[in-house]
Amino acid sequence: MNKTSLEIVNVLKASFAEKRSRNQRYSLRAFARDLKVEPSLLSKILRSNHKVTSKMIARMAPAIGLSVLEVRSYIKSMKDEHELEKKEKRERYDEFVPFNLDHFRFISAWYHVAILELFNLKSFKASPVWIAERLGIEVAQAEEALNRLVRMGFIEISKGSLRLAKRQNSTIVNDPQYTTEALKTLQKQFLKKAEESFYRVDISYRNQSTLTFSANHKNLEKIKSEIAKFRRKINGLSQKDLEHHDSVYNITISLYPLTKIDEKIADSLGASLSPSRSRKRNG
Repeated sequence: MNKTSLEIVNVLKASFAEKRSRNQRYSLRAFARDLKVEPSLLSKILRSNHKVTSKMIARMAPAIGLSVLEVRSYIKSMKDEHELEKKEKRERYDEFVPFNLDHFRFISAWYHVAILELFNLKSFKASPVWIAERLGIEVAQAEEALNRLVRMGFIEISKGSLRLAKRQNSTIVNDPQYTTEALKTLQKQFLKKAEESFYRVDISYRNQSTLTFSANHKNLEKIKSEIAKFRRKINGLSQKDLEHHDSVYNITISLYPLTKIDEKIADSLGASLSPSRSRKRNG
């Protein structure tokens, strides 16, 4: 709840207390009637469990003695705070924050990064039961993952509730210099999830396509660069309508040769024909 909403809550509490002091029989239900809101909604607002909108302020103003100028001031402040929140959220999306490879040794299960994205959903609940239901995992897995993400600093506890410690764009990118078994495991899990979606997800909610092409190995880095640009473009599109996000999606891109790698080509790229030898060289 933003600063202006909290101020309105305090005004409501003060107004209710003042009315009660004049009439001990004046109830919260009566107050809700005068404010022209549902009693259950008013109760949530007073407990700071529901945000106050500009329309609510305008509707409740007469009952709590707010002048037209005060209403305009509150609405302007609320709008400014909302724009600032959107700007800060966009800025957190602007830059990919690659996960440290040390973290991948612990986070080798796909649902960790999915949980981080769940925090952006309008309907998010920091409950292992809710998370497990949305992701189709066990409650114990969700609880363990939340605890791990807190320990690793991705999530923090603030005023008794969980929130993202710092925006982590959940893009999983192979570091050009390193590779780990945990990262491979994670990628395989996402590929498995893509396969499962063929049978579990309606075509209107997914898109699967392939492209097979011949190419000169000298253009490989350019192709990788274009893939990186595509990821960033999709990330940019995902920033739109942030306050109304309702689902978490994944795009897993796999670029690999269907033909055997020629030794001369491998030498020209400074690569190895053997993944195991490549791991030894990269540490």
